[in-house]
Amino acid sequence: MMYACQLVAGASDGVNQAVVHHYLGMGDKFWDFQTSWKNKYQDYDNGDYRPAFFGSKSFAVGLTDGYHLTRMVDRSFTTASLAFCICGKNDWNSIIRKLLVSAAVNRAGFALTYNVIFKRTPE
Repeated sequence: MMYACQLVAGASDGVNQAVVHHYLGMGDKFWDFQTSWKNKYQDYDNGDYRPAFFGSKSFAVGLTDGYHLTRMVDRSFTTASLAFCICGKNDWNSIIRKLLVSAAVNRAGFALTYNVIFKRTPE
């Protein structure tokens, strides 16, 4: 389960970076990182900076746009993987193996989304 969490965390990181560097979702209200951050406000463009909903400017910002959602998923699943790591056998060899495999799985998830699924196409 720990490795599955790391795969999801890495994949989410890959989507996050594709949003920013491959311009994934440009023009979409939820995914366009250049404007979607305004979703946390009632009506940012007209000067209404009140939260769009309870928590939209703080603990629930991950629900307002794709950039923040992918960051929230990445951190949540990384934290969950730590919880799974604590359970079970924890001698030094086991810890080092878990660390190395987790890092490899995380980066594989990243590479899958960033370099394969949402690969930047030449313009």
